[in-house]
Amino acid sequence: MTSASTKSAPEAAYMRQFELRVEHVGNVNYPKEARAKRLTGKVQLLVVIIPNGRVKQVSISNSSGSVVLDQAAVRSIKLASPFQAFPDELRDRDEIHIIRTWQYQANRPLTTK
Repeated sequence: MTSASTKSAPEAAYMRQFELRVEHVGNVNYPKEARAKRLTGKVQLLVVIIPNGRVKQVSISNSSGSVVLDQAAVRSIKLASPFQAFPDELRDRDEIHIIRTWQYQANRPLTTK
């Protein structure tokens, strides 16, 4: 799911819950090295979640060019999981694929888009 592909209310609500959780965890665990060096960049991840909310797979689709930022994005998923189990309206799915971009900016909180 991407923001553009979330057409139903349950999909949009699940995506929003995912975003809030990873942004919170990512900001709490923002890499000290990234802050100290004022590293910036965008990391795009593909996250596959199964119905019980556990992460099946995390992969980097587009690297930021910084190992520190790439690892921080992947780590934010691992620390934030498990996610909410699929609501009844999404239980017909075997898994959900979420594609998001983690944006690391100097002196700003981590955001996902």
